[in-house]
Amino acid sequence: MRIAVTGGAGYIGSTLMRRLTEEGYTAISIDNLTRGDYAPLRGLDGSMELIVGDIRDLNLLMEVFQDVDAIIHLAAIPGLKACDENPEEAISVNIYGTNQVLRAAVRGRCKAHNLRLQRRSLWGAEISTRRRGASTKTPKPIRSDEDGGGEAGGGLP
Repeated sequence: MRIAVTGGAGYIGSTLMRRLTEEGYTAISIDNLTRGDYAPLRGLDGSMELIVGDIRDLNLLMEVFQDVDAIIHLAAIPGLKACDENPEEAISVNIYGTNQVLRAAVRGRCKAHNLRLQRRSLWGAEISTRRRGASTKTPKPIRSDEDGGGEAGGGLP
């Protein structure tokens, strides 16, 4: 089974990449290396592919996703502090980049049909930790076929 991991060189992504290869999967990392390099992944066997690229690059994603069985989307500008310091880049990567991942999965006819996104920097902080004056609306997660909400990314062009 071939699994694409966006953000595969990050802290969580590199741990996941290592675990996937240990479990016998072929893991494909897509990472722009803005927060480091592939040093944590050195020494792993040949069941891993490392692609330096940006999740906002739809053509790259479509090329990679056409030959994978699953996508795990971890790439993001992590942390509320980093998002507050550069909100335009955070929106571009976290929102537009996530949209590109979904579009590429649909257009590339990826076999994956369940996608879960669990990033505080995507959804926002818990109400009790938000700044004074911030919205109190709680964002709702994307739903999948499994929980009755339809295909993740459904309706995207």
